[in-house]
Amino acid sequence: AELGQLASARVEEVRQRLRLFEDHGHETREAAQREAFLESRSQLLATTLARLEAAEEVTDRLDEFVSGTCNALEGRVRVIEAEIEELRLATHKRYFDQFRTLYLTLGELTYRKEQNLQEIEKKVEMARIQQELLMESLNPQAKE
Repeated sequence: AELGQLASARVEEVRQRLRLFEDHGHETREAAQREAFLESRSQLLATTLARLEAAEEVTDRLDEFVSGTCNALEGRVRVIEAEIEELRLATHKRYFDQFRTLYLTLGELTYRKEQNLQEIEKKVEMARIQQELLMESLNPQAKE
């Protein structure tokens, strides 16, 4: 009986060790699967990081290109604005000179007109005086 108990205890211990061995094998397989999964995820993350770095590099280059283009355009706009300002000033000066010439001509013509008007008035007055003198000398009674 004691030997039977020892045998059954021994059988039970062997079964328990077999279960532990199977559990350990199961855990080893799970660990291997977990490690394979983590390795594939690690490779995917490394690929993603490489792609992100490449995208960042492309973005930096694009930013440099856009900044350079904007700076070049800004410089060109300044040059064009300066040219437009020069043209505006030249046009303004030309119109001002034309206006000044016309204004001076108008002043001169107005002066001549006034001089001619005064001369005409003097001639009319002289003609009236001559007419009166002639009337008096030809017909002395006309004055009365």
